[in-house]
Amino acid sequence: MGVSNGIVSAPINPQEVYNLLGVGKYNGEYNINYLCSNNHGKINKWAKYKPVKYPGLAPSANYWKAADGFCGFKVPRVDGTNIGALETATWEYSAPTGDDEPFRLLDFEGYDHNARPQYVPQIQKYITKKAGSQVGVLITENFTSGSLLLKEVMARELTDVYVGLMLTNTTNGVTYTYYYSTSQPISAGGNLIIGVAGDNANLTVGRTFKAVLFLCTASLGSSGYLTPWSGANMVWAFPDSPIYDRVGSITIRRAETFEDYLNITSWTSVTTGHSSIKFTVVIKNVSEFSRTFKRKDIRCTYDISRTYNNSAWDRVFKERQLLFGASDDTITYSIEAGQSINFSGETLIDWGGAFPLKWYGSIILELLGSSGKYDALGGYNELSYNM
Repeated sequence: MGVSNGIVSAPINPQEVYNLLGVGKYNGEYNINYLCSNNHGKINKWAKYKPVKYPGLAPSANYWKAADGFCGFKVPRVDGTNIGALETATWEYSAPTGDDEPFRLLDFEGYDHNARPQYVPQIQKYITKKAGSQVGVLITENFTSGSLLLKEVMARELTDVYVGLMLTNTTNGVTYTYYYSTSQPISAGGNLIIGVAGDNANLTVGRTFKAVLFLCTASLGSSGYLTPWSGANMVWAFPDSPIYDRVGSITIRRAETFEDYLNITSWTSVTTGHSSIKFTVVIKNVSEFSRTFKRKDIRCTYDISRTYNNSAWDRVFKERQLLFGASDDTITYSIEAGQSINFSGETLIDWGGAFPLKWYGSIILELLGSSGKYDALGGYNELSYNM
């Protein structure tokens, strides 16, 4: 069969494996020892089936686990006295060296040159300062059928493992460090999330934390106050890969308001015959993503002030009047980022024209959802504009 779509199958031709890896001949020949040693550095370490350190001239059924059970990896364990290693330690591929660790061409049977890490993390740029758990890291499953699963590598420890997040910040000589983890272990499979409690007193708005991922045997929750090194818990550096970053930064931002999404940029009015207000209200999408909403209604409040003869006090009449009648819940509006939408209309008022008129308008909207990274604010929201 040879090689098809980057996957090796028996019978194995060394030349085809050389070509798949992009390796040139060794001393003018297709040398199996050189091929299996990975001295050329071309073997994909995330492939489940690849040459590993395992005794015997022929591979056994579970040879891919290697003699030490780490599936061909040197998994860097980190203790609490060397936290910096979480950023720098690498998951090295541990290839056979010969002699008691024979070079076996058959180890390549099932090798997938396109294998990928099981999990691809995305450290969020911001955490919102508000009550409840906020998303700190999104972890997406992204692997091929020929890839090693993280739980297969960590099965050597005979315990479940969680993905952790360390946040650190030094302000005025004081270092703040907090730890979080997924609520589900990696054995659960599927996409995972690391939640961060946004109401932590020391997660100050505007403060930026270094974010470092790791693996641990403890479920740390979202409070930030548990340490992964307590008791018999174990910690490892998160696998390194060129397709993602395991170190990043997270900035604490204030809680969003409705005005972070939509703003009234202008509201113009013209009075006609002292009996009506004509208006045009301009709603602009001030966020970075498309927004969808329904207009519940548009209202105005107007004040008529009168000064009576021989009196020093004013009498003020206020009335809230619905300009558009019933709300138009059946109509959905969408505005692209940076774009605007106009609403125009006219309402009758009880005003004779002899006294000053002051009014302000408001539009009540329901934001339906978010097409971007921020959650939409629930409920109805009123935007006001003073004239």
